[in-house]
Amino acid sequence: AQAQIDLMDNLFSNALSTWPPAECNGEYNASVLMLVFPRHGDGKPSILLTKRSQTLSSHPGEIAFPGGKRDPEDASSVETALREAVEEIGLLRDHVRVLTSLPSVFSKHGLRVVPVLATLANPDLVALGTLSMCATEVDAIFSVPLEAFLTHEHHTASPVEWNGRTITIHQFMCTPGANDLCMLTSTETQPPTGVVSVGAVGAAAAAAAAGVGAGAGVTAGTGAAAGEEKVFRVWGFTAFLCVAVATTLLRQPPAFPFDVARL
Repeated sequence: AQAQIDLMDNLFSNALSTWPPAECNGEYNASVLMLVFPRHGDGKPSILLTKRSQTLSSHPGEIAFPGGKRDPEDASSVETALREAVEEIGLLRDHVRVLTSLPSVFSKHGLRVVPVLATLANPDLVALGTLSMCATEVDAIFSVPLEAFLTHEHHTASPVEWNGRTITIHQFMCTPGANDLCMLTSTETQPPTGVVSVGAVGAAAAAAAAGVGAGAGVTAGTGAAAGEEKVFRVWGFTAFLCVAVATTLLRQPPAFPFDVARL
């Protein structure tokens, strides 16, 4: 466990020295939680993402971070991100170690969004086994290694006109592997057996995940069952943040043109 703690502390040291402290006040409309943790087995830094429910009125079925709009009771962007993570995916606050927040970024709808960077308080990954999706908001929870957002593989980019200027929209087609987190609601396509491997979260976490999933229409686990691949389209605002975080934390540029100065 200490080795994993040291790995994550070293990973974040550059970001913590170049980004400002986590925002406590200030104007913002929404915030998102970017949870980075070491992948089971090989320790590769990975980031947690969700697929929004198809029943939502805004951005249905799109890939996003846990997060949402500010409530009047929220004292800070960090408070908003942590509250939304509890509501959407059942990630308890004492399972999260907030590290910093990035400067706010404007979404395509003009919302000032603050990305909050965090990791797991305990690196043994058991917390991932306690996640529970709010079925009205989330159809899937999954993780992707950060390095996947720095390569040409499964990446495309398209120029679009926005607010009178041309910007690049990045897109990645991501398939969770055997060591990646992948939890699906019953509205998502299920593997033929109805079961997803749970090896990556460990025996204790797997038992907890199974308990959460029972009765909730949730298949919990990591990766995909034999003969089944789940592909998630990560694009736009979410893809931009994934590339920016990967570039900074892994300390290497992407293999494609990318304007990190937009942060």
